[in-house]
Amino acid sequence: ILLCARSPVFRGLIENAGLTQIELVNVDQKVVDVFVKYLNTDECDEADLETTGLKLFEFATNYEIAGLMEICELYLSRSLNTHNAMERLLLAHNVSKHGMKSTIIKFLIDNGTEIICKQEFIKFIWRTNSNSN
Repeated sequence: ILLCARSPVFRGLIENAGLTQIELVNVDQKVVDVFVKYLNTDECDEADLETTGLKLFEFATNYEIAGLMEICELYLSRSLNTHNAMERLLLAHNVSKHGMKSTIIKFLIDNGTEIICKQEFIKFIWRTNSNSN
C-alpha cells in the first residue's frame, strides 16, 4: 500500500500488471535501505543523503516518488560546490529537472573561474566528450 501511495510507477506495476513482487535491478542496497526508511518516516537523514544523494535522486526520479525527489533535490542544491557542480548539472539535465539545472547553471556562472581550474571539470569534459563520440 505504501508503494502505491508514494509512486505512480509502483502503483502501475502492482495494480495494472498484477505484480506481487518487484525486483529492483541496478539499484544499490544502500539506496533501497534509505528508500524503505523514507517510506516509513517521510524523512531522510543528512548522513544518508551524503552517501546516496545522487543515486537516491535518480531512483526517486525513475519511480516518480515526488516527496523523495524534493528532499534529494533540496539536498543536492544546498550542498552544491565547485567539486560536484558539473556532475549534478549533468544529472539535472538527464532527468529534466529544469529548476535544479537553472540553480546549478547560476552557480557555475558565479564560480566559473574557480571551476574550470578544478581537476573534476577537466575529467568531466573528457568523459562527456568521449561519451558523445
